[in-house]
Amino acid sequence: MIYEDADPVKSPLVFADSVKIMARIERHTTPSDKPPVLLQLISLLRFIDALDMGKWRVGEHREKALKLDVNHRDQEYLFRTLQAEVDTQAATLESPAQRIVFQNLFYDKAVQSLRHKRALSDKLRDSQETFWQNHPLNLTRYKQILDYLSFIVVQDLHFDLHAVIDDVRFEVKKVEKEDKEEIKLTVIYVLNKDEQWLNSRFVHEAGDQASKTLKAHIEGDSEKKIKSYAQREFEAAKHYLKGLVDIVEVRTQTEV
Repeated sequence: MIYEDADPVKSPLVFADSVKIMARIERHTTPSDKPPVLLQLISLLRFIDALDMGKWRVGEHREKALKLDVNHRDQEYLFRTLQAEVDTQAATLESPAQRIVFQNLFYDKAVQSLRHKRALSDKLRDSQETFWQNHPLNLTRYKQILDYLSFIVVQDLHFDLHAVIDDVRFEVKKVEKEDKEEIKLTVIYVLNKDEQWLNSRFVHEAGDQASKTLKAHIEGDSEKKIKSYAQREFEAAKHYLKGLVDIVEVRTQTEV
């Protein structure tokens, strides 16, 4: 795992970091007035994947128990793997007291936080960072395992998210904006549940400390200043999608 200008304890490797890394590859090969082709392709594929929410990703409801069981097994395996990595790193510390604190911060409290809150709290991350600054261990593998665990522990909630979407449809048109022509993409999610049901179910994204309703995740919530998942993914990559997609709008329609 690569960390650029970031603390490996506190800063996960996210999509934006991947783009930054790829930018260095094309820095001297692409005219400055054009988006790098490779970055544009990566951004487009990531955006397409973000739009691809639907029941085809999780199967039918009768498969839910099986998928949840697999998810639980994956979690337990990763927790054991995390423990082994913590033991390995703890053994390099000089004193028993340091090893106890390290075990407590990087395994005991981390596991408790992931199991009960589905994410590490900012306070715990700060404590880990402080320890790491004083005892700079090699935490690359630890962070890899932790990042994947952060993803796995929220996946059970995503079953309902994908299962509620029957279809994804698109409308593309050119619009005039500030004397120039832009491409507007409207994403239409066809849902099989009503608004009341969507507001009664929650989804939790990897690394986030707060959950949001399925309605807010899919459509956004202007009152709470929550953008839809599709819009957030677009915002992260819009610089590289310029000319392909310039504006993204999300709508839903219910077909119960």
